[in-house]
Amino acid sequence: MILKSVNGIKPDNIQHLVDILIKEIQDETQEIEFSCLYPERGERGGDYIIVFDLNELLKSEENLLKLHQVPAWCSLEAVSAELKKEIESKEEHKDSRTVAYWSMNKMREICKRNKPPSQPQQQSGTRNAPLQ
Repeated sequence: MILKSVNGIKPDNIQHLVDILIKEIQDETQEIEFSCLYPERGERGGDYIIVFDLNELLKSEENLLKLHQVPAWCSLEAVSAELKKEIESKEEHKDSRTVAYWSMNKMREICKRNKPPSQPQQQSGTRNAPLQ
């Protein structure tokens, strides 16, 4: 089977597909369209559309991964540099980012956040002097 589109968006590569699934998909129902090819017979099969309820899919993600003994929903290599950069800018804790890469749900939650305001760094050993 060959992936044709996700909600009408045609992914250019696997990293683009991950970007679509994390950042582009907001509707409750998702349509994933496939074409079947039979290279051994030199034939093209039919097209298939699979429809998912996004909320149900996200709720069942953890159970599906455990059931099929899959450690993460995608490999880290499938996450584009741009998406990694966005996640790093919105989640300052390295451990939380690492766990987020294992879960579509967690990556989507981080990407929905606004960038946290940068806090001024205080030099060690100094105190704020009271205003006079």
